[in-house]
Amino acid sequence: MKDLKIRQLCVIAIGLILFVQNSFAQYKEFKINAKGDTINVVTKDAFKHGKWIIKMPELRGEPGYEEEGIFVKGKKEGLWRRFTLEGDLLATENFKKGGKHGIQQYFTGIQNCKSRTIQRQTRRLEILRTGNRKCN
Repeated sequence: MKDLKIRQLCVIAIGLILFVQNSFAQYKEFKINAKGDTINVVTKDAFKHGKWIIKMPELRGEPGYEEEGIFVKGKKEGLWRRFTLEGDLLATENFKKGGKHGIQQYFTGIQNCKSRTIQRQTRRLEILRTGNRKCN
């Protein structure tokens, strides 16, 4: 009788130890940024989750870029922003369940013109009239 109770307690204890050990392993891998935030999380189920910063180096003559946004169960979700390696904004894209959804904005060198917002409105009219798209 005592042996049976001891065996039952041992089995229960081993089961609890295995259960507790698995519950602490929520993240397979992650990084901590300079602010102390957890980023680039891969869950134990191998899904990307939470805030991510993805750096793509230059490759075969194409310029590199950096993206930041949120993954939910391995799929892009919400607003994602893309920057040049120098930090200039290249694009803002909205995602839902991993696919582009809603407004996507892409920026080119025209934003680097010296003109200000008020001058840009005048410039747009000039572009429509003359067809000249070069920055002055």
